[in-house]
Amino acid sequence: PEKYRKGENTLDDPAVAARLAAKLGCENQQIVVEPDVANLLPKLCWHMDEPTADPAIVTAFLVCQEASRDVTVLMSGVGGDELFGGYRKYAAHYWAEAYSRMPGWMRGAAECAIARAPNMRGSAMKGRLRLAKKMFRSAALAREERFIRNCTYLDDRQRGGLYSEELRLSGFTDVIEEQGGLLIPVEYKHGQQGEWLNDAIQLCAQALCLEERLPGKAAIPYGYIFYAGSRRRVQVDFSAELREKTRAAIELAFQVAALEKPPLPLEPPLTARCPNCSLVSLCLPDEVKLLRSRKEKALANTLPD
Repeated sequence: PEKYRKGENTLDDPAVAARLAAKLGCENQQIVVEPDVANLLPKLCWHMDEPTADPAIVTAFLVCQEASRDVTVLMSGVGGDELFGGYRKYAAHYWAEAYSRMPGWMRGAAECAIARAPNMRGSAMKGRLRLAKKMFRSAALAREERFIRNCTYLDDRQRGGLYSEELRLSGFTDVIEEQGGLLIPVEYKHGQQGEWLNDAIQLCAQALCLEERLPGKAAIPYGYIFYAGSRRRVQVDFSAELREKTRAAIELAFQVAALEKPPLPLEPPLTARCPNCSLVSLCLPDEVKLLRSRKEKALANTLPD
């Protein structure tokens, strides 16, 4: 029999369902769907009532929608894999137990090789390699943590990821708190509070990213910065002025990135910012100034009086 060519991938074989239906004496009805998933998402979220990471929600909804034309109650096979250990995450537990008995040097070499392996996009090995990477990352964890890791799609760092298509910006937030239905970004800093708006602009950029990901929600009014050096938690109000300065700083960053040569280091009194800057090891202002002074001195010695 032909496989689905529209609305389904070529891995789906309707003959399997047809044979099972014939064996059990059930009616077999095939549904080929070509949904506009993006337009379905708001309706699906409304029906789910709360956020649930379920990739099968789209197909389950479409099947129920189609079946509702004739019936009002459906019985599904959901739960069978959990009862009989059908998912790979259950087999991964026993695989990890055997893997832990391997010599340490052998595990280290295997993990290093798997971590450096390319994603193999577009090849038949993509799925297997992705699964292997996930298993190797969780194998060294305790049993409970290992199972949770194998059940999740994103790790802690990925879940904290922020992005904005409008601002062409991406990054990470340290903590997102919920207060009165609002998501409040919290940033942690090792040092003490400075006299400049750098930290406030960074936090405001996180809020702008969150607001873009939550359309229809109220604007985020404020956030917090915790300074470990002074043990102080400072509230930052996202005023219209700060938002404007944040957007201007982002645009300036793109302009700087487009330059053929990086800008020169800051001049006094702005150089007071450098010691506590997290990018000082990349910018190397003192080293750049030293090289510039030596180059200028050498050039001056070669010029005629």
